[in-house]
Amino acid sequence: MKISSWKALVLAVAIAAVPAAMSAPLHAQETTAPSAMQPTSDADLAVQQQIQSKLNRNLNFAETQLVAMVDGDVVVLRGNARDVVDHLRALDIARKYAGGRRIVDYTTIKQIYRRTW
Repeated sequence: MKISSWKALVLAVAIAAVPAAMSAPLHAQETTAPSAMQPTSDADLAVQQQIQSKLNRNLNFAETQLVAMVDGDVVVLRGNARDVVDHLRALDIARKYAGGRRIVDYTTIKQIYRRTW
């Protein structure tokens, strides 16, 4: 079986990229496990309650189960978003009230829309 030079080059680059990708830390591993997080200050608790109330008030989140947790400089979103739009809105809400804290996203999307032409 003969492989053209450009295919061999693409294959070599792909093989070289795999170890680098596997050694990179996962975003979710950078913080404390979400189930172990508790607000450490009154300010963290206030931000957590503010984000959670905004998520709960939004009508699009009626079918979702999203929870916001704040610990120091991290805001963690967990749960299931109904679709991509709800997921993006949840991230926007978290960013708006995070006050410069880092956002860690553990949400999953239940439904992916498919376009039909």
